[in-house]
Amino acid sequence: MKKTGLIILCLLFIVACKEEKKNIVQSDCVLIGEVHDRVDDSIVLIKFPDDMRINYTKIPIVDGKFEHSFKSEAPQAYTLIFNGDYNNGGGMIFNFFSERDTVRIDIYSEDHSKTNVDGGVVNQEMSKYNAQVQDKFESRKSKYYAINDSLINENKYWSVRASEIFEELQKKGVDKRSLYKELESLRENGRGDLSDVAKGFNQELEKINDENTEFKYEYLENNYSILSYYHLLSDLKYDNNNVLSNEKLNSYSNKFSEKHPNHPYNNMLSKEIEALINMKPGGDFLDFEAEDAEGNLVKASEKIKGKYAVLNLWASWCGPCVEHSIELKPVYEKFKDKGFTVLSVAREDDNTNAMNKMIERFKFPWFNLIDLDGQYDVWNTYGISNAGGAIFFYDDKGKVILVNPEIKEIEEQLSVLLENK
Repeated sequence: MKKTGLIILCLLFIVACKEEKKNIVQSDCVLIGEVHDRVDDSIVLIKFPDDMRINYTKIPIVDGKFEHSFKSEAPQAYTLIFNGDYNNGGGMIFNFFSERDTVRIDIYSEDHSKTNVDGGVVNQEMSKYNAQVQDKFESRKSKYYAINDSLINENKYWSVRASEIFEELQKKGVDKRSLYKELESLRENGRGDLSDVAKGFNQELEKINDENTEFKYEYLENNYSILSYYHLLSDLKYDNNNVLSNEKLNSYSNKFSEKHPNHPYNNMLSKEIEALINMKPGGDFLDFEAEDAEGNLVKASEKIKGKYAVLNLWASWCGPCVEHSIELKPVYEKFKDKGFTVLSVAREDDNTNAMNKMIERFKFPWFNLIDLDGQYDVWNTYGISNAGGAIFFYDDKGKVILVNPEIKEIEEQLSVLLENK
């Protein structure tokens, strides 16, 4: 595994752009690339932290070469992934920072050490940083990656129960949400998802990862650069083990915004901090506006004011989201006249046709708002930028009771809270 502009992925993200300026302007970035050991018809460009399932650009590869020009609003992160890997849900990604003029990238998917990004101050910093990470940590990790691959191939990597869960997940009609929660619980409780032999090797790997993280934040403390800014935001969005205190995060926010005024990352970091503070029991409802079916702008808090409420963030293409909405229907009908409501927000791509069909098919009875192409930034507001959706249960004063609960948990709570109404 190597962070020389590439990383093994199952999702998403990456890096960006030009020289820091007090007044942010749009300028052209010209990306020129050559692929040396892979055949594909196109490569996919994704801007950090956009959801790769919704916002992306496909760039044709002709005779192993590609070129693309795009507007760049200040230094920001970008990722490239081969179209074949993109269609399969993940693979090797190649990171770069969009600079004000030309960025050249030579891609070697078989021998990652040969991949090179050239052009601009930020890419130069990234290359130097990645070389240090490779030398200090990645070369040591490669031993354990190879062992883990071998254990997986021999069916000796996962624990007995984890293997059973993976098999159950392949079946139709099973409660996938409960199975995923059980798998997460196994992982959090002494890595119960792993076999005994795999646990030992992963403990050694985690020690190296901890050293890597310590190095990353030491680097950040001495370099409040766009590269460090990206590393911080990436950790907050994708690392569930983040342990930075609110005090430390606010300190970082102040220092980065002072050095990079008007940068788009400033707003991102503020939203991430606010979500971390409030997306847990006792947190506040984070208000937002989005459009209703007629295109009217609606303030979300007005729809749940004074009621126990579920905020149901979903998408027509998110199977688990639709399943949870179906489960929620009888709960809504049971308590809707007793001080309970549901506010749904759908994040759709390009148009609302699929959403409208889903609402009509399943007769979802509650009020629905639309965040088309993420234009109202609702998912980032709630710190779930790359999730299909999420469920939040609030009391009648707008305080969080439960985050991503089972629907039966909501029903149990409402039965107690509203039993005399």
